[in-house]
Amino acid sequence: MNWQNIEYLNTGNRKQQNIYRIIIEDFEFEIYASPLPVEKQNAYRHLSIMKRLIDIGGKNFCDKIRHLKINGLKTEPAIAKLLNLDGNPYNAVLSLEYKKEEELEKLMRNRT
Repeated sequence: MNWQNIEYLNTGNRKQQNIYRIIIEDFEFEIYASPLPVEKQNAYRHLSIMKRLIDIGGKNFCDKIRHLKINGLKTEPAIAKLLNLDGNPYNAVLSLEYKKEEELEKLMRNRT
């Protein structure tokens, strides 16, 4: 392992988060650090939203996301495409955070 090759990824907001990337034996790792409590970090928030969507959409939803990912999209862009969400896909997924289950069900019913 060569820590000399660690790369700092400038996130544009250095006070809030730091991301470092290192490749070990052809496997890429990203190390993320933030002073925010875990529940307020975007990665946690994204995972919470994704869990809700999976709970509602089930295997059918997962299969459609998997298909889009196999064809080159990352998770958030795949969700945004499938649900026809406008704008930046990462922000669009976060915009679902405070929607009620009924609203998410309706959104998914109309798009998936």
